Amino acid sequence: MSLRDWYEQQSPRDRRVLLVGAGALGLALLWLVVIKPFGKYMSTTRLQVEGQRELLGYMRQSAAQVLALRGQGGASGTLPGGMSLAQAVNQAATENGLTLSRWQPDGEHKLQLWLDDADFDALVIWLGRLESQYGARVDSIAVNQGEAPGRVKVRLALVGG
Repeated sequence: MSLRDWYEQQSPRDRRVLLVGAGALGLALLWLVVIKPFGKYMSTTRLQVEGQRELLGYMRQSAAQVLALRGQGGASGTLPGGMSLAQAVNQAATENGLTLSRWQPDGEHKLQLWLDDADFDALVIWLGRLESQYGARVDSIAVNQGEAPGRVKVRLALVGG
């Protein structure tokens, strides 16, 4: 006996109840499988877009500040804080326990530096400090293994502002 034969054998009242139940079941499945997940996806997407807009606003504001700071340092030959690049490099090196073997200016905003026996960790901290506090960045660098573990020989070029 097929499902259609079974349905035909039911009374007209039972057939109506079965049709209404099947329709309600279909609507419930449509709600659970399609509409509810889509609504949740849309809600999550809205929150992500809102977060991305906030991040974009922050990044635009930060970019404007960076451009303003770059404009202050590059035109006058001094770094933020009123120091020359050579003064900032020397002061930061001393504060980080590094000794410059040799340094040579290379134009108004560039320095060539040599460190013969530097602690690698102190070197990394020193370079990060030069960038974050003075806006000086590494233009080129060559690092070779030193005599002892953790010690390096370095030649680098720094650009200020």
